[in-house]
Amino acid sequence: MAEEKIAQKIYVGNVPFAATEKDLTDFLKLPAKTEVEMPVFRYNPGRKMGFAFVTVELASVEGTLKFNGEEMMGRKLKVVLAKPEKQSKPDRWQKDKSSKSKGSGGAVVMVAKPHRSGISQEELHKLQRLREKLATVKSDVDVVTEGVKKLDISKLQMVDVAANLTNFRFNNNLEMVISRALARGVHKMVVCSSTLEDSQQAIILAETLPGVLYCTVGVHPHQAKSWTTENGVLLRSLLDNPQVVAIGECGLDYFRMLSSTKKQLEAFEEQVQIACDVKKPLFVHDRSSKLEVLEVLLNYYQQLPATLIHCFTGTEKEAIAYVKHGFYIGVTGFVTKQDRGKMLRSILMKKVIPLDRLVIETDCPFMMPAISKDDFHGVDFTDVMRWRSNEPCTLVLVANCVAQCYGVSLEEVVDTTTRNANKIFNL
Repeated sequence: MAEEKIAQKIYVGNVPFAATEKDLTDFLKLPAKTEVEMPVFRYNPGRKMGFAFVTVELASVEGTLKFNGEEMMGRKLKVVLAKPEKQSKPDRWQKDKSSKSKGSGGAVVMVAKPHRSGISQEELHKLQRLREKLATVKSDVDVVTEGVKKLDISKLQMVDVAANLTNFRFNNNLEMVISRALARGVHKMVVCSSTLEDSQQAIILAETLPGVLYCTVGVHPHQAKSWTTENGVLLRSLLDNPQVVAIGECGLDYFRMLSSTKKQLEAFEEQVQIACDVKKPLFVHDRSSKLEVLEVLLNYYQQLPATLIHCFTGTEKEAIAYVKHGFYIGVTGFVTKQDRGKMLRSILMKKVIPLDRLVIETDCPFMMPAISKDDFHGVDFTDVMRWRSNEPCTLVLVANCVAQCYGVSLEEVVDTTTRNANKIFNL
């Protein structure tokens, strides 16, 4: 009779989302038949939770634990002995009854309480109902939920080219946020991403409202510290989705320096190369780079697709340089700020940036515009001010300020910037 082998379960944390069971066993130098559990979200089985359990023979335990702190695909693994299972599971995780049994080779499906950086199943269901409502009316602007006024400005047909709708501040009110935007003239929104995890969430979100929501996929310079070649492979794999309209938010941020210059340049250049390869527009972040972003872009100039410099807050010199090379410029609520936005308003008043090179954006929940206590064309924004969190519905305030700077009508700014956005992203 063969002797029964005693096994030990090991917890592996901070597992890259792109990693497969084979990737993990190969990295840990374990046999191919090693039992691996990689939990996924119940409402989105395609998205892993970022940790795993491996069951190894006692003789292999010590060697496996030596991988604690080792870097895999840009992430430092946490490899420790798994805690003994208790009879009663913690409330946070509950194994689904339909999940496959241990050792069956299938993924263990878990139910998680909503995480602050994820979109809840309930919110996705609400958006699905909103999508059904949109299909029954003549146009987007006819959709107005309780507590949101239907206004004349709803016919403006604006495009918000940068809305961070996967941000945790929108976790429980996305349906209202999007409905308010539609009721106030924003008929299309581009959900921008900062990490590959954000990118996957943005795709899920955009798929709930095709024709209204689109998204970008990419890695922000703040997150460039974890960039690896494998990230580039995963990024390419996301680009086939029809809701993905650009690569980004990528670029350089030398103001906060949350990633080293070397890693920022590495991540930025690889994403620019991917954009050139697949001919997807570039969604670029530039803060305090002193035109180093432009230097990188010019290295690929002959191959570059349409390029948007998002959330521009730079100097007149920088604006001139970007426009000279045919790039588009995105303006947010920053332009409405009395003191901080003064230089940007001056740039617009001088028409340094031609209107046919401009797009408007909220960059919500950030970049809250200056909001007057008076109504704007019969609209008050107290619902937004109450939460102190910007929303796409404030885009009309950006458009209005831009119109005043150029000395043209609000309608002309909306028509031109919408046409520009449609052209950049092929909406």
